[in-house]
Amino acid sequence: AREDESGLSSLGRHFLGGVMAHLPAIVAVACPTVNSYKRMVWTGGEDPSDTSGFSWAPVVASYGSNNRTNAVRLPAPGRLEIRASDSALNPHLAAALTLAAGLEGIKRELDPGPSRGFDNLYADVAATGAGGADQAGDAAGVKLLPRTLGEATEAFAQDPLAKEVFGEAMHAAWVKFKRDE
Repeated sequence: AREDESGLSSLGRHFLGGVMAHLPAIVAVACPTVNSYKRMVWTGGEDPSDTSGFSWAPVVASYGSNNRTNAVRLPAPGRLEIRASDSALNPHLAAALTLAAGLEGIKRELDPGPSRGFDNLYADVAATGAGGADQAGDAAGVKLLPRTLGEATEAFAQDPLAKEVFGEAMHAAWVKFKRDE
């Protein structure tokens, strides 16, 4: 299979397309606690070159090269890693949802969209000068990841693939427990 500039084959790009399509729901499972989101904050200063306030945890739903500001990093040809995760995750549930998303991407031939490459997405958002993270993200042309467990839980609750992978009963129970947190 032919590789593109990202080092992924067309099959790999479609897999990545599925992951990107379901990334907010994947984040809910990969960052399962309230504390998971305390490090995933955009805290950059007003000067785009000032990176001292950044946590280097991903806050943008993006993929790109060996770059810590992307939620999905492509560190080497043919490899991808989801950086928007936390050590508290259940590896079986996170892997199941990620694999199902990737397989759906292959089946539907989903395109992941443009790579953000080595872009410092913190600086891109800061450079817009827009007020607030949501407005700054929109102005920079990026979509922010869920910033709280509540936002992530709602993304998970609305994602039909999450319901399919978890099954009706477990999906409903997981959403209820996370909303209670």
